[in-house]
Amino acid sequence: MTGITALLEQQATRPRLSHDEDVAERFQKKGPKEFSGVTDLLVAEGWIRSLEIIFAYMGLTDADKLKCAVYMMKDDAALCRIIREFMSLRQGDKTVVEYIKQFERGCHFVPLIAYSAQEKMRQFVDGLRADIKHDVRMMDVTTYEAAVSTIRGW
Repeated sequence: MTGITALLEQQATRPRLSHDEDVAERFQKKGPKEFSGVTDLLVAEGWIRSLEIIFAYMGLTDADKLKCAVYMMKDDAALCRIIREFMSLRQGDKTVVEYIKQFERGCHFVPLIAYSAQEKMRQFVDGLRADIKHDVRMMDVTTYEAAVSTIRGW
């Protein structure tokens, strides 16, 4: 019993970390990699997946995940370039399936599109080839998911 009491007293006298400091300290102990601003979406996606593994293990809230991820970003200019590339993403010669995969990967970098159903739908349809865009608009689909399920079989 004396050992437990001594441990509790020791804990009480130790300086307390704020929530953010505690999360940051625990996060750093997991050895996350910095994002150096590469422009290859596959490399960036690998970085995101490595962070997601840490986030899942730690059971972080979305707000804490965002703070930790932003902290690991070291080259804002390169990240902005990835975002610009995504915003100008077009289907071009890609198949519908290839375009959907590339669009989904890009959504990781542009939360305002990924989490706004209307903006996600608009951005996706705007990037389709003219003939497919016309057909999707004629079908009057209202969500990204509906558009994807409609054209996935084409």
